[in-house]
Amino acid sequence: MKLSTTLLAATALSALGAGAAFAADDTLDIVFINDGHVAPYHVAWLSGFEDAIKAYDEAFDDVKISGHWLSAEGSLEKMIQQTEVTINEKPDIMFVNAINVDAFEPLVAKAQEAGITWIAVHSPMESADYSFTLGDVVNGTNQGMAICALSGGEPYKVGVMLGQAGNPSGEARREGIMKGIATCDNVEVVAEQPADWDTVKAQSIAENWLTQYPDLNAISGVTDAYMYPSIAIATNSGNTDIEFFGYDGDIPIIQQMK
Repeated sequence: MKLSTTLLAATALSALGAGAAFAADDTLDIVFINDGHVAPYHVAWLSGFEDAIKAYDEAFDDVKISGHWLSAEGSLEKMIQQTEVTINEKPDIMFVNAINVDAFEPLVAKAQEAGITWIAVHSPMESADYSFTLGDVVNGTNQGMAICALSGGEPYKVGVMLGQAGNPSGEARREGIMKGIATCDNVEVVAEQPADWDTVKAQSIAENWLTQYPDLNAISGVTDAYMYPSIAIATNSGNTDIEFFGYDGDIPIIQQMK
């Protein structure tokens, strides 16, 4: 994640170009609006953003970066409000990890009219000046193929927890997972349900699935955040046979899966 965020900062500077006009004090003002900050991969992501700013400040004497990040805590309404306030503050660049792309299209236009460079993170936006994606379909496909490889060739039932409706990143991850699962004929997806990037909803879904599908072999998720409550529910119910397939590579969840 730190590498990805460093690349984001590099994209920002490249986008402005060597001859770009900075603020009067030669400071480049960058704001990163993210959908969350609690999950380990969010923490690494935002830490990397801060590290990238420090690295550029050290590498380029003529370019100083003033940067900070905001967390929407998973709330679309809060993210829209944060974005509107940020646009009024007129930074040079905005990185936005939009929870719902359609909801942010009018704000992209408003930011661009104010002279702000908009860089879409995770979810590509045609209206954005630049989009930075992380290979969601490919990563999802790898997860789906892993499910096939570890299923043992026997009938295998999986429930897949999805992202939020209208979120391109989550939908791309689902597309990839299904593409990977399609490479074998013994794995059956018996349930799909959006958890809206919410661990409380993920917990409720896991509880329902373990009751509704007593022969469920595995739970798959488009984010590791869903795995924490799912593993806890399975453990507390004495279900030690069910398997879990995460997405982000969070170190704590990998350790729990072992």
